[in-house]
Amino acid sequence: MRKIAILAVGFAPNQSEITETISLLISLSEFKAQFKIFAFDRSTPLNHHELYDLESLNPKDFDALVLPGGIGNATHLSTWSNDKIKMTVNPTVEKIIKQFYEESKPIGAICMAPIVVAKVLAKHNPNITLGENFSETHLVEGWKVTVEKCPSTDYITCRDTKVITTPAYMNDATPFQVFTGIRGLTKELVEMA
Repeated sequence: MRKIAILAVGFAPNQSEITETISLLISLSEFKAQFKIFAFDRSTPLNHHELYDLESLNPKDFDALVLPGGIGNATHLSTWSNDKIKMTVNPTVEKIIKQFYEESKPIGAICMAPIVVAKVLAKHNPNITLGENFSETHLVEGWKVTVEKCPSTDYITCRDTKVITTPAYMNDATPFQVFTGIRGLTKELVEMA
């Protein structure tokens, strides 16, 4: 059984997106993967799931990493909302992403989270998606990252970096469309792990 680390912002308003997170948990359960949720902010619980301190996440204990979406990726895990192309990533988050990459373990990123992963792994030229109409795609491409258009029901896999992304609510999507894309990403992530 594969063990997946979930790196979430937290579950207060404007942190991790709840529909995307629950879609991920349901999909991980369907594909028989164990998971632990590590949160930047553990002050707001997620019913039925313990939140672990981000500092305690050891990549050696897991087969893959996934970051749910939500605006918190741009405000808490990174400085994208203020700094755009000059953004920085929280040092702990950056270290975790680099460790998973260096150990050749797959990394999934949903909705806004691909921006965080792309910034950390920019020198490795990952392919990601930010949906079909993201107005600031050109800024992310300034890091020499390839950004592909993708509907919310699908996902993009970069085999070279083992990064898998789906746009979720970066597009105008229904909950079922979001779930469909996340389910596909999760299946791919578990198979690659």
